[in-house]
Amino acid sequence: MKMDRSSPFEGSSPVSPVLLERPGLVANNALPRAIFFFSANTQYENAGDALINRELLKVLRRWGRVRVAQSGAPEAFIKQLRLEPQELHYESRPALWLGAVLAGTKARFSRTERPYLALTPGDPGGFFDRDVMLRGALMLMLTLAGVRIVRLGVSLGRMSRGRLRFEAFMSRFYAHIGIRDSNSLDLARTYGFRNCGYFPDFALALDPTEGFSKVDHHFNIAVSLRDDNLGQVDRAMLVTKLDQVIDAVSVNRPVSLHFVAQVGLDDAFARYLKDRYAGRIRSVMSEEQNIDRLTNIYSRADLIVSNRLHALLLASACGAVPLGLLFPESNVKIVGLLGDLGLGDHWLNPNDETLPDIAGLMIRQKVVQAAFTNASQMICYRAEALFGS
Repeated sequence: MKMDRSSPFEGSSPVSPVLLERPGLVANNALPRAIFFFSANTQYENAGDALINRELLKVLRRWGRVRVAQSGAPEAFIKQLRLEPQELHYESRPALWLGAVLAGTKARFSRTERPYLALTPGDPGGFFDRDVMLRGALMLMLTLAGVRIVRLGVSLGRMSRGRLRFEAFMSRFYAHIGIRDSNSLDLARTYGFRNCGYFPDFALALDPTEGFSKVDHHFNIAVSLRDDNLGQVDRAMLVTKLDQVIDAVSVNRPVSLHFVAQVGLDDAFARYLKDRYAGRIRSVMSEEQNIDRLTNIYSRADLIVSNRLHALLLASACGAVPLGLLFPESNVKIVGLLGDLGLGDHWLNPNDETLPDIAGLMIRQKVVQAAFTNASQMICYRAEALFGS
């Protein structure tokens, strides 16, 4: 697989090299417009998953019609996708697949819309099992029917070796696999993936803003942390590092804390942290998976402290400066993605004794916004190369 080692953000802020594959991604403006078939297979209670699915559809909508299957997704999740009435077209995935097959058959015999099946973005994981084989057989059937398969904005790090080998085989039948971080691109190269290249996380399609004007002189910190993947020792180290961050900020100014559970699993830990600080620092807590309401919360924050990728990215798009508290062994994807964006200074290892330089981070807000702007432009470039106009 031929890959170009140049960075997609070269000439802006410094970034680590990100592998790109250019062959086969030349826009063809003579092609008819596309029709995209989509059904979200994701965590419906996860605001980050709702965000990247919404932004995927926003990008696809520019290049053709969108047809979505509800397929058991809760109404609250579907509402967050901001679909037009005619776009929620199917009740089930089998009905959507049949619609894609009919569109593919029609496209073979007439100059009509090119049908695509857009798979769910994000971080698919797991082992090579019967379900994976059945999905692979379905993808082959759709490809034979003339449907082009795309999966954009994904990571590969959670896949087992057997799953990676299978996905590498399947990649030859895909129109394109857009991989969102350089560590996953290294895996793709190692396992011989085809038809793949760099494609930024869809949260980076958001337009960055400056945030709301302050109504007081408090330094507002939004905290969105998970502990479901941590042992007791790592959890204690995470809390200690959060203490250091808050202490570094509160030396010279009053601080307000807003603990946010933007995934349902984070609720208990957010409540624990809120109660821990409430006696000495103004603290509130929200369990919120609605993107618009999260945007309102994060737009009031000066700093976002998190170990969740889409809490960091969504809050950054709202004007907050990101600071990840990340264990590099277990947060490989997030560490790599921040490095790809030129934001490698925006995370701390809770196991390190390094004290946080909050003042140094806060002067980098324009660097953060530039990273979003550059990534958004890359998304547009890659989508145009794939789908034409």
